[in-house]
Amino acid sequence: MDAAGSDSCPRGRQYVLDPRRWLVLRGGGSFSVCNLNQCYCNMTFSSLQQDTMQAYFGTAMDKATTDMLMNWGPVFGTLCFPAAVHVSSRPGGLRKAIWSGILLTFFGAAVRLFPILMRELSGNKGAAQCTWAFACYHVGQILVAAAGPFNMGAVTLLSVVWFAESERTTATAIAQVSNGMGGTLVYLNPLWLVTSRASIPNMFYFSLGLAIIPLLSALLFLPSRPQHFPSAAAMATAIAPRAEAQREREGGQCHRLFANRSFIVLIMAAGFFEGITIGWTSLLQTMLGPLGIHETVVGWMGFANGLASNVAGIAAASAIDTCFRRRLKAGIVIGAFGNLTCVALFMVSLPCCGVRAPRSIVPHADWTLAAALTFAGVFQGIFEPLCYELAAELLYPTKESTSAGLLVLVLNIFAGCMMSANTVLDATNMNYIMTLSVLIVFLAILFGVQEEFRRPQNFASDAADGVQPHSAAEPTAWLCPRA
Repeated sequence: MDAAGSDSCPRGRQYVLDPRRWLVLRGGGSFSVCNLNQCYCNMTFSSLQQDTMQAYFGTAMDKATTDMLMNWGPVFGTLCFPAAVHVSSRPGGLRKAIWSGILLTFFGAAVRLFPILMRELSGNKGAAQCTWAFACYHVGQILVAAAGPFNMGAVTLLSVVWFAESERTTATAIAQVSNGMGGTLVYLNPLWLVTSRASIPNMFYFSLGLAIIPLLSALLFLPSRPQHFPSAAAMATAIAPRAEAQREREGGQCHRLFANRSFIVLIMAAGFFEGITIGWTSLLQTMLGPLGIHETVVGWMGFANGLASNVAGIAAASAIDTCFRRRLKAGIVIGAFGNLTCVALFMVSLPCCGVRAPRSIVPHADWTLAAALTFAGVFQGIFEPLCYELAAELLYPTKESTSAGLLVLVLNIFAGCMMSANTVLDATNMNYIMTLSVLIVFLAILFGVQEEFRRPQNFASDAADGVQPHSAAEPTAWLCPRA
């Protein structure tokens, strides 16, 4: 290795794709199922309307308690950020981060299920309504919340370690939207798992079952990295801990963080957008329930929003990888503008701007509200994964876990603010905040972010040459750039 450190590699280096990369990402469930379940568990207590929850958990499960159970997500997501970045930036950090997320989610799901299981086995309703039961719910939610930074902070690190240059954006999108899929599934609780008040335990059984899948999968197969480097950036990442430790001693990392204006604007804007959106979509029952829209209809609306976001995220990332290489900012701007349009339409379709219920500026029906939410999800899906990838490019040579971790940190801060605001503001004001926030994000990225690609590139894998990566059975030599 020459003095250039992580920015160079030997000429003629063979970059070989490991066919097991999809197993690590999604096939075996080590990462994607755990990431999905972390979000699902975090939103469980907000997935049903308050009177439904109180029928099982008692009057103590009021709005303030539900809000607190939800708020543990951003609180401990913020507090655990330093630990997550420290773990994932060390040698073998990806594997350690995934294991941390798996274990925290598993124990969180198990602890909060304990009083519910006691009630179901004993037939004593008080077992799920007493003080110690609520202590279990809070402790369980805290453990689940602590898993968030380990999971989400690893999405770009996983894609660069295991995937080819021409697959990285797609892999990042799959890893990132797996968390959103958990939020999508939670909207189905009143539709398939909790069809009556007596069936509320089903969603807690389901979350524990989901927690067991990645635990068993990781025990069977979860290596630290593939046998061969899939790209020049992957090799640079492998030696990054040693080089980054040297840069930290020289104060270089802090300088890069604060000197890169585009990175700061992107992280603040993307984290702001994601945090506000998480807080806003978690309040759909609160916003639409008082209008007389049944909780099952709200559930379908939330599911459509989440599913559209997940599908669009993977589709947009695949398009970037195959047809629009190095066009991340363009995709981000399109996503932000489209989301702004849909959110504004949703806002004026509800009582606002002095127009009182049941009237609104734009006449609405359930299907028009659902359409606005669905297309808002489409553009949200285009926006979010691309932000993670561009942040990793802008902050290089700092490791990917740092850029993703900072984005998740900002996300958690603003999600907590949005959820806290719900306790003092009505639905109309929450929609005002959401629309104004997306407008600010759109303008900030449009005028404040300059697109740069700093990670090592493979000359031979440039999309302009029409060369595709080969599997491990057909190794092809890939050239690395000079420092």
